[in-house]
Amino acid sequence: MAGAAGQGGAPAALRNAGRAAPALPAWQALPAKAVHLLLYAMLVVQPLLGLGTAWTDGKDILLPFTQIALPALLAPDAALAGQLEELHEWVGTAFYYVVGLHAAAALYHHFVRRDDTLRRMA
Repeated sequence: MAGAAGQGGAPAALRNAGRAAPALPAWQALPAKAVHLLLYAMLVVQPLLGLGTAWTDGKDILLPFTQIALPALLAPDAALAGQLEELHEWVGTAFYYVVGLHAAAALYHHFVRRDDTLRRMA
């Protein structure tokens, strides 16, 4: 089945490739970069904190669909496990707020600025 009328059937990623994003005011550009960086940092840090928590708690981490355990890179340490678990929970909670802020900014672009940010993301 062909794509939407006037779209030539090309996937959204190809239709929107190379299109320049609308310029942001300076007061929005820095927070936008910071939120994107924070999202990516959290996507890296959160699993590492989970691994560290499990290892310091003496738990095995099995590779999916196998009985092969990853070698523990940290020695068991109950106090450190508790600290890592608390940090893991804090980062997880903060992640919800950062994702919410990102979604709110996308809606702001769509309904207030009326630019094509959401269409370029789809």
